Amino acid sequence: MFSVIRSALFALATVGLFALSYQWGKGIFSSKQRFIFVCVFVFYLLTQMSSLFMVSAIIATGLVVAGYTTGRQYFPWPWVLGALLIFGFLHLGKGAMREDYWGPDPQPIQIWNYPGFFAEWFADAIEEINAITPNAPSQPIYERVSLAHLLLKVQSETPEPLPYLYGATYTIIPGLLIPRIFDPSKLTAHEGTTILNVHFGIQEREDTETTTIGWGLLNEAYANFGVVGVACLGLLLGAMYGWITRVTAGASVLSLRNLVAMTFAALAVQAEFTAGVYCSALFQSLVSVLAASVILMDRRPLRSMRARGT
Repeated sequence: MFSVIRSALFALATVGLFALSYQWGKGIFSSKQRFIFVCVFVFYLLTQMSSLFMVSAIIATGLVVAGYTTGRQYFPWPWVLGALLIFGFLHLGKGAMREDYWGPDPQPIQIWNYPGFFAEWFADAIEEINAITPNAPSQPIYERVSLAHLLLKVQSETPEPLPYLYGATYTIIPGLLIPRIFDPSKLTAHEGTTILNVHFGIQEREDTETTTIGWGLLNEAYANFGVVGVACLGLLLGAMYGWITRVTAGASVLSLRNLVAMTFAALAVQAEFTAGVYCSALFQSLVSVLAASVILMDRRPLRSMRARGT
């Protein structure tokens, strides 16, 4: 049940962060409500970063900025610059922290350990800045989100000497949509990533049990069908996101349609997701959002764009 609960909480956090920050931007919150929201948001960031994966915290920050900007009609440049500085600073110490905490038997960081954990992280980042020769070299944060090196590798090695995968990472997707409670032996969502890493000799299968090297939708498409796969992926994503844009036009910002669109947007920026991870996370997130909407939302007529004068 853990993966199901985690996906549900991720989906609800996604729409919740956007909806609440939008209300903040609209000026609906009192000073007490703003204080509570900021405290909860910071705590959420700490829980996400305690795993030493920063991408979820960065996405959460982007959702808050998007919601606030939509409500206030003003882009909060000081907040964004401050967030970039903090994330960039912590990124410097992430390598050393992973060496210390990602050992043979890693343990989750408990809430009461947060002060010491993040103090150590800050100290590692400062040490990394001061070190003449970095102790734990890591990619700059702007390179961390790039997967171009994998695309170049695939282009140089397929179809010779390695053949295309011809959809091997896509055929597993239907089975991933079945809840594990009904199929305890189903593959993990990262099975497609494992197939890619093993096929191109980046990892052995046993190595993938502890470390995952993300590929992204574009590289996966090329590894399966070459340029044709990339073209089909572009057409599919373009049609899907275009359709979402059309059905949300004229709808309230806090309507179910727009909250579903925000769920798509939160997953769209996950550059390292393969199709299996993307579809699995999207399916679980949409189910969670739709289930919550049945309980928490009122049914109202959709005002036409003409009635709104747009």
